[in-house]
Amino acid sequence: MTYDMHDTNGSTRSDSRLLAGLVAGAAFGGVMALLFAPRRGTDMRQELASGAQRAGRRLNDAYGTVADSVRQGARRLASEAQHLRDRAEDVAEDVAEDAADSLRHAVDDAYARLQSTGIGTGRPGTSGSHSPIG
Repeated sequence: MTYDMHDTNGSTRSDSRLLAGLVAGAAFGGVMALLFAPRRGTDMRQELASGAQRAGRRLNDAYGTVADSVRQGARRLASEAQHLRDRAEDVAEDVAEDAADSLRHAVDDAYARLQSTGIGTGRPGTSGSHSPIG
């Protein structure tokens, strides 16, 4: 046995009652809104326009504040990046100088060892006792 989900007589009556209730409620609400509206339509439009302008000015001010903050942050980051770059160059120069000094000392030590063994009598490519590196 199958049951029909919609009873045509009951469903039509309840649908029409619902529709009539919605129309009556909308009409009643519209009349009440007109009776109790605090301002005329032109006044309401002017107030809405004024409020929109105030909101636009606030939004523009907020944008300006955020843009200024971003610009200041970008300047600060650029300054710090330049400082870090300068510092990295200084460190690289120090490392290069330390490496050159270490190499000079290693060559001088190697030369001194060779001389102590009696193998070398002079440094190749030099006419004095200076290091060939520097």
